[in-house]
Amino acid sequence: MVLRSAQRRKNLGRLTSRTYPLTVTSARLSNGSTTYEVPFAPGLTVVSGGNGAGKTGLLETIAKCLSGRDPVARLPHWLTSAEISGTHGDEPWTASYDVATGSRAGRCPVPVEYIDASAETDRLLSQVRQDDNHLDLIEGLDPVYFDRDQVELLGYVLRRGYEEVRVFEVTSFSDDETPIPYFQVVSKGKSYDLLEMGRGELAAAYLLWRLGAVDKGSLVLVEEPESHLASFSQDMLAEAMIGTVVERGLTLVVSSHSPGFVRLLRQGSVVLVAASPAPSFRSPGPVEVATHLGLRPSRDAVLLTEDRVAEFVLREVLARTAPDLLHRVSTRFAPDGESAVVRSVAQFGRSVDADGFVVLGVLDGDRREAGPGHGYLPGAQAPELVLRGVVDQWRQGRFPEWEPTLAGGPERFGMLLEECDGLDHHDWLAELGKRCGGDGRVVGELVPLCLRDPVLAGHADELVEWIRGRLRR
Repeated sequence: MVLRSAQRRKNLGRLTSRTYPLTVTSARLSNGSTTYEVPFAPGLTVVSGGNGAGKTGLLETIAKCLSGRDPVARLPHWLTSAEISGTHGDEPWTASYDVATGSRAGRCPVPVEYIDASAETDRLLSQVRQDDNHLDLIEGLDPVYFDRDQVELLGYVLRRGYEEVRVFEVTSFSDDETPIPYFQVVSKGKSYDLLEMGRGELAAAYLLWRLGAVDKGSLVLVEEPESHLASFSQDMLAEAMIGTVVERGLTLVVSSHSPGFVRLLRQGSVVLVAASPAPSFRSPGPVEVATHLGLRPSRDAVLLTEDRVAEFVLREVLARTAPDLLHRVSTRFAPDGESAVVRSVAQFGRSVDADGFVVLGVLDGDRREAGPGHGYLPGAQAPELVLRGVVDQWRQGRFPEWEPTLAGGPERFGMLLEECDGLDHHDWLAELGKRCGGDGRVVGELVPLCLRDPVLAGHADELVEWIRGRLRR
């Protein structure tokens, strides 16, 4: 189940809109005199904060309240009672825990699982290493195989090709027949077991094994799943976990300070925890969370365009007229076009603070009636039409000093243009791209021609000044 970009966008869109079997609406934690309320989002809530902020303590409190699980770490020292509420179907439910008496009341109507892949794989390795001939542990056991989706998902997270993942579920270390997994994998023709796996590789395989075993609709508490993983794998693991939540109807509460989660989730899905000078639980926007955790943006702005070609044009305009801005902004295109740009700017288009970044929308030139809240590409038409228009003028003798730098020079370029006559403007650019090294290469060639037109050059200057005026000084 390789998560292609369309599926990732779909999962993100469904994360907060899907109807889940179970919801957790809030947790109320008391110290006897003050009650602190922790908000939750549908499907996935990430508990974030610095070291010692109380992320693990919150997860342990939820587990103790809902399932009676004995905490591995200490509960918050100030905690006297906890009450957690939510809905299951159309029915409300509440569970509570009193620290002084150790008593619990009410119940969560679905299974509650706690996963700490880093700590649990540490114990797993210790147990396996106790046996001098560890292969005795799996003698006589039939393996369970990761299905194709699980194999592809593990490979996606780790950027590694796997042909097979076998799991032997060993019960000899447990009095209650609880299995521990003994992994054997085949990657690029090489077979090896869990003792030869990297720590991040083992933790990721373990996490996917545990998540694959929980009942659909369960509540799962996950402790820092990004442990031991490279940054790119952290991002991909976040995408994989979001996909699992959506597809299996799980409710996850995850402690993490991974940028992978913080960058993906919308406001309301991240709870920022602090312990000093007093406990606090807030749900700010993702940029504020990132800033609080030291994940400061390296750029001052994200510029959103309507499509990929518009992004090419924007970057080339900046490269030709204001190259210094390329070091201060990132460009992206919105897969859903103009409406997505407008929505994104409405939701995120303001600085969080003096050190924050802004989201700016740059629409096609034929959208100028949308008003001053956006920037506009040069011209009064879609960028493909603007490019085609200046090329047609060049073919008619205007801008004689301009020559294409593509292989074959003006003569070959002229012949390619003749072959593309009669095509729709989208197909025209796509066909030129096939012949000349891609759409971006063609745009990079033609934008300098556009800027020879005084009107288009004036529009480009207006766009640059508009962007400069909205960046932090």
